Amino acid sequence: MNINYLTIKVLDINKSKELYESFGLILVLEKHGNGPEHYSIQFENSILEIYPWNKIEIADFNTIRLGFSVSNILEYFDKIESICKKFSLAFKYSQELKKIEIKDFENRTLEIFESK
Repeated sequence: MNINYLTIKVLDINKSKELYESFGLILVLEKHGNGPEHYSIQFENSILEIYPWNKIEIADFNTIRLGFSVSNILEYFDKIESICKKFSLAFKYSQELKKIEIKDFENRTLEIFESK
């Protein structure tokens, strides 16, 4: 299993960019469709994205979103579904996209999808 991306939201995107760049990261400005401008860095097998916090949102844990890829999602499906039922976690499966989406205990989104 690999971590494919980590997306975080921050109150001050420019200060955060400066902080992360102080670690030696080189962040690139991006914009996808109608979404906000944000910064990202591509690592060997993963991406870190830093998005601006929508000022009308209340700060909480669901601003972190994690994505994982697996070679065969069906190998994990039963166990993931069982854990989600056990703890009453939101669970969505898209057979077409070969993707499972879960809301964790703090309401963060976790995605597990089949790599191509």
